[in-house]
Amino acid sequence: VYIKLNKADKIDLDINVEANVKSSILIWNDTKDSLVTKEHINVKDNANLTLAYADINNSNVDRKIIVDLIEKYASADVKTACLTSCDKKYILEINSKAPFTLGQMENFSVVLKDGNYYMDATGRILKGCNGSKSHPTSRALCFDAKQKATILPHLLIDENDVEASHATSVGSVDENQLFYMQTRGLNKNEVLSLIAVGYLSFITDVIDDEDLKNSIIDHIENKVKEIC
Repeated sequence: VYIKLNKADKIDLDINVEANVKSSILIWNDTKDSLVTKEHINVKDNANLTLAYADINNSNVDRKIIVDLIEKYASADVKTACLTSCDKKYILEINSKAPFTLGQMENFSVVLKDGNYYMDATGRILKGCNGSKSHPTSRALCFDAKQKATILPHLLIDENDVEASHATSVGSVDENQLFYMQTRGLNKNEVLSLIAVGYLSFITDVIDDEDLKNSIIDHIENKVKEIC
């Protein structure tokens, strides 16, 4: 499912992924106004959800996303791609509420001048949910000194027989990489745009249709050029 938001300021969203269903959802935010969302997703027995968010626009975002894995062998992979030149805030939780569940997240942000990026990423495994796995990853790439990036990773584990890890990084563009690409005839803005597109384009991995995937990559390139 591909959902494009053109005019939205507040969204309350409830999704149930039924037993044995494999579902992929990409939500592209193209609204010019501030967006506030509250989203709750239940994933049932042996169901698989891939949920991706593309907030590659020049507007404030405040998202609260809770994914509950409520039955055995449920799995969810949540991805966020964010171009931050204003305020982008995320509270993201994946909760294992049944045994043998899998919760993964990948959060990638490019933070530009005056950008304020905030990611609160939580993987939770409740007591009795043996055999479950939780693997959150969050990374912010900063393009300018006048920016703020805050990542708060949490693993809340109440069971012994589980697998859990998290990866977090906040860093700037490699100066050697920047210099090398400029020696190949690109100016600084062109280099930064290429890096940003490469950093954010992973969001299209959820799409099987090649024409749609290429169209979204074109959207990402255009938005990056416009904002950078």
